[in-house]
Amino acid sequence: MPSRRTTWVKAMLLAALALMFAVKINSGTLTYYINQRFAWLALVAVLLFAAMALTAAYRLMTRTTVESPLGAAHGRVSALGIGLVALPALLGLLVPARPLGASAVAGRDLSLGAPARAGAVAVNPRGGGSRTIIDWLIEMGRNPDPSALNGQSADVVGFVYRDARLAADQLYVARFTLSCCVADAAPVALLVQSSDAAALKNDAWIRVTGRFAAGAAGGTPAPVLVAERIDAVEPPAQPYLLP
Repeated sequence: MPSRRTTWVKAMLLAALALMFAVKINSGTLTYYINQRFAWLALVAVLLFAAMALTAAYRLMTRTTVESPLGAAHGRVSALGIGLVALPALLGLLVPARPLGASAVAGRDLSLGAPARAGAVAVNPRGGGSRTIIDWLIEMGRNPDPSALNGQSADVVGFVYRDARLAADQLYVARFTLSCCVADAAPVALLVQSSDAAALKNDAWIRVTGRFAAGAAGGTPAPVLVAERIDAVEPPAQPYLLP
C-alpha cells in the first residue's frame, strides 16, 4: 500500500476511534462498558485520537513526509493491522449498546451471597427500601440462617433471570457488579417468589417490593423475597452496581 494512501487510512481509523468514544460519551452508554469513575479516560482518548488524526491529515495536505501517528515500517501497514483497529471502531459505532443481561448470567457463576472477593464491592448498608441487591446479600452473609431476614421489607430493581433450577413461581432479580469494566463484571441476585414469575421474560427490568421469608432455591435453603408487587421499569441510566 503506497505511503500516502496508508497515512490516509491511518487518519481515518484514528478519526473513527475518536468518533466511537465520543458517541458513547454523548449517548450516555459509556457506562455500559466501564465503571463511571474511569470515564475521564475515554474523554482523553477522544482528544488524543482526534489530535493524531488531524496531525496525519495535516501532514498529507502539506505533503510533509514524516512518520504518521500509528507508525509502520517504511510507511506501510498490513491489512491485518488495519482490521484489528477498524473492527472495534465499526462494532462500537454500528452495534447498539446494551448492558449485560440474562444471557451473560448464563455463562457466569450467579452469586446469591455477599461478594466472594473481599473488598470487591464496598457498599454502606442503607435503611429500608433504599437497599440494593448487594446490601441485602451482605446482610445475608452476616447471618446464613435462611430465616434471619424473615418479615423484613425490601424494594429492589433489577432484571429478570430464570433457569431450570427454579420452581414455576420463582425468578431471580439480578444485577451485575462492576469494578473496572465488563470483563470483571459479576452477577448477583435475590431469589423472588411470585405467582406472576412464569409470565416474566428474561432481561425484563422490574421493581420488586415484598418481604423476606425462609425458602429454597433448587432444594437449597435460602431467603426468598416474597413479592407483594412487581412493576415493569425502564433500565436505570447506570445498570450496574458499582463499588
